Amino acid sequence: MGGGASTAASTNGTKPAPKRSMFATKREDCQILVVGLDNSGKSSVIAWLKSTSGKGPSNKASATASTSAPLEVVPTVGLQLEEFSRGSVNFKFIDMSGQSRYRELWGSYFREAQGVLFVVDATDRLRMAVAKDELRLVLNHEQVAHRLNSLPFAFLANKMDLDGAVDSIELAVLLGVDEAFQHPWLMVSTCATTGEGIEQAMSWLTEKISASTSCP
Repeated sequence: MGGGASTAASTNGTKPAPKRSMFATKREDCQILVVGLDNSGKSSVIAWLKSTSGKGPSNKASATASTSAPLEVVPTVGLQLEEFSRGSVNFKFIDMSGQSRYRELWGSYFREAQGVLFVVDATDRLRMAVAKDELRLVLNHEQVAHRLNSLPFAFLANKMDLDGAVDSIELAVLLGVDEAFQHPWLMVSTCATTGEGIEQAMSWLTEKISASTSCP
């Protein structure tokens, strides 16, 4: 695919953010869940964010794998936690395994989440229906279903640099993300190896979080 990252977004929760961000006067800790099928590029996205952050991780706990560098990424087994600062925010990223046997781990982390990065392999047309089912499971989770209009979702149509990748607008259709989606959302075409589109998604997610009342 040529050109820059394409985007699709909701009109839900698109009121201008307050001029004074809650992050403007003090550093806040916010937890972001990174969800998606295996091989979607979740670990690579986190590795890129970490490599471009202002600081290294302040604390790190991993079930099995490490994303210490974008070129040395190991797929997540179980879950992985990465913490580092971007701007005035201390982000805690929870990389949730896309393997079904680890979904029982979701509950406690969804409860504390302020935002969700949902990563999709935009070249994997055969598993788009599976990714849609994964999204449905997330949305129907008891710790998510009651947080309509408050928990923002940033969808990454990842691997946009590869032949056959769908763009963000087509992916929104394939996942069933449309005007009826009841959470604030943005969908961006991304490339985790170069970082294209990822900064845009994070800027939007940070804005939505900062517009909320607080981070635990």
